[in-house]
Formats: sequence, structure tokens, C-alpha cells
Amino acid sequence: MVNRGDKRGSHVGVVISFAIFITFVIFLYTMAQPTLQVDQREETLMPFLEKVLIENASATLTTITVNITNNVVDPCIQLDNLANTFGIDNRIFVWNQEQELTESGLSTITNNVRINRLDSNDDFFKIYYSEEFPYMGTGGAWSCQPMTEGNDYDLGITKVDKYVFESKVFELLDAHVLWYEDFKSDLGIPRSFEFGFGIIYNNGSIRETESINISKNIYIQDIPIQYVNANGQIESGFFRLKTW
Repeated sequence: MVNRGDKRGSHVGVVISFAIFITFVIFLYTMAQPTLQVDQREETLMPFLEKVLIENASATLTTITVNITNNVVDPCIQLDNLANTFGIDNRIFVWNQEQELTESGLSTITNNVRINRLDSNDDFFKIYYSEEFPYMGTGGAWSCQPMTEGNDYDLGITKVDKYVFESKVFELLDAHVLWYEDFKSDLGIPRSFEFGFGIIYNNGSIRETESINISKNIYIQDIPIQYVNANGQIESGFFRLKTW
């Protein structure tokens, strides 16, 4: 004879087990919701952080290329009228065709760019100018060969672009450390969010805000950028954003 009571009991056990399983799943989902909501809020902040931080870390860079056509032996040359043509002052860096930093200055008397060449055969230069650069010397003590455009030198490609500047990133990093709440308010970042940032150099080294004693998950995003280093060169790297 079949024991019907055992069969009914097994059905009840299955129902109870299923109910416990569903309750457990609902519990897990409920516990995960705050975390999911926080992650979504942090992720939505990233585009704003990218815009406001990179904008505040960027400045204008003017690049002027010069070809020397007069084969003079004097190492020091003076490019007449170049500064007036482009409205630049002595906040410049000059690099030769071998990607070597070359001593330069701008005469306060004649307002002409002076380049003290490493080699008298150097005949191509890139002149970088930005208001973010430090003021350089005048080259007043140098004896330089005057050169005029069209006769002694030709202008090549000239362009004006915005780049992230290493020096401006440092200023923002200092502001983050010294007056974090005011800095966050000035950027328009809600008080309910915490954030950090940094720069990843082309050699892989990083300079960034500290993220210590943080019990929450940190959302990190690295944005590809081109940045201008302390010597006026353009390099590739990443702008790191962090929020929690």
C-alpha cells in the first residue's frame, strides 16, 4: 500500500524550500540596491568631472616652426620681427631638429627672439609659447646674427591648440590638498560626492591625490590626453579620475 501522507509531506517541503530561496534572493537584491545606486551615481559624475577638471588643467599653446635658410656660422641667431608677428613674449621653449632643448631668450630692447644654437648646423626649430610657461631670459649678453624672414629664415607650420599642462595639474592637486571643500564647491561638485584625480605620465609613473582610509569602493577612470610638460614638450598620458 502507498503511504499518501509521505507524498503530501514531500510537496510541502518543496514549497517551503522554494519560498525560502525566493526570500533569500529578494534579501540579496535589497542589500545590493544601495551599492548599485551609489555606483550608478558615481558613474554619472565622471563625465562632469572629466569636463570641469580637464578644462581647469588646460591652457593655450602656440607652436611655431622655423627653417633657417641662411647658413651662418654664428651659433647665436636673432629672428627679427617673429615675436611681434605672433604677439609672444619670452615665455618660450625652443627645441631643435634633434629634439634637444636649446637656450633661448627675447630681447627687451628689440623684441626679437634669440636662439643660442647647440650647433651652428642646427637649421630647424620648434618654438613653444604659452602664458603658463615661466619667463625666460633675454639673451642680452649674447652676440647674435640678425635674421629676417624671407631672406634668412622661413616660417613653417604654426598652430594654436589647448592642452593639459603639467603645471596646472599641480596647481589643482595643491588646491585639493589645501582647501578641499572650497575647491569642490568652486568646481560645482555636489557635497555628497568625494573625488580625486591625477596624471599618469608617458613612462607610467603617477602623480595623484591620496586615497587612504576609504571604506567605500573607488570608481576610477583613465582619460587619454596629450599634456605639456615642464620643458614645453607635448607628451601622451592619462588623466585619472576617482570618485567614491
